[in-house]
Amino acid sequence: MFSIILAAGWPIWPLIVSSVVALAIVIERYFSLTDARIAPPGLTKAVIDNLHEGIPPTDAIAQLERNSLLGQVLSSG
Repeated sequence: MFSIILAAGWPIWPLIVSSVVALAIVIERYFSLTDARIAPPGLTKAVIDNLHEGIPPTDAIAQLERNSLLGQVLSSG
């Protein structure tokens, strides 16, 4: 296998390095973007309950925006 890499010449080395970097980025994103960070449990129920009561107050919208990434999307709507 190493002989194939050596036979490919110098252009293969940047490809190998970029592949390793891309794999590291994918692994890091997998662990950092957990479901609890994007959409915490109970967030949708809380939003629906607030909407059934009428237009939510601005402090509830601000708290929703600080809560999570999905909260930012919902608060802008």
